[in-house]
Amino acid sequence: MIRRKQIQIYWLPIPATFKVEDLQIYDKLLDPQEKDIYQRYQVDFKKIEFVLGRALLKTQIGKALQIAPEDVRFYKNKYGKLYLDARSVRDQSLIYFNLSHTDGMVVCSLSQVAEVGIDVEKIKENDLEAMKLVFTPPECEFVRSQKIEDQLRSFYLLWTRKEGVMKAEGKGFSLPPQSFQVPTNLGRCESESYVYHTFQPTGEYMISVVVRNGNEDLMFQENQLSVQTLKSICCQC
Repeated sequence: MIRRKQIQIYWLPIPATFKVEDLQIYDKLLDPQEKDIYQRYQVDFKKIEFVLGRALLKTQIGKALQIAPEDVRFYKNKYGKLYLDARSVRDQSLIYFNLSHTDGMVVCSLSQVAEVGIDVEKIKENDLEAMKLVFTPPECEFVRSQKIEDQLRSFYLLWTRKEGVMKAEGKGFSLPPQSFQVPTNLGRCESESYVYHTFQPTGEYMISVVVRNGNEDLMFQENQLSVQTLKSICCQC
């Protein structure tokens, strides 16, 4: 079970050696609609991200609600955000969650406090001039004011928080990223509307979790899982 004021964060590295054939164990967790989505993906890495994302979510939600992972069902709002289909759970417990993935990593967050958004990004070279399309002028200035070697990390700090807000609100890019600002200090911080928690599980990745601020003393619990552990959990289902 998730403690009331605890936000659970799970991050799952995807080994470079992981193959589509390794997904067979998770087939029983997918409903017919999810299997159809899986079949429509044309490239293997997208299939892997999709299935491991669903498996991560369903096993952790199942654990939190004490139900079988294969009984966990989702629906999407018009912006594509996943929500728990209450008809699929016995105790109707309210739980908020969000999912994100990038090259080599799948992450999710669970909360019983308020809406939550999570984003993970692999830190890689990009044209920082593009930030003026998504950041406010003060945010752009913050990135430019950093040492050259720190600018890329600062960019992803802000961008993962932007994505986290858009996902917590359940609106995606229909909420323009330039319409709001996010804090610039690393780690945990708060604004009037949100609580932010940002960390780097490894030097290659940045993860931000954003929770609607209900003036509660939230605790963020970071948990690393391996594909071997996830497979073991599914084998016990």
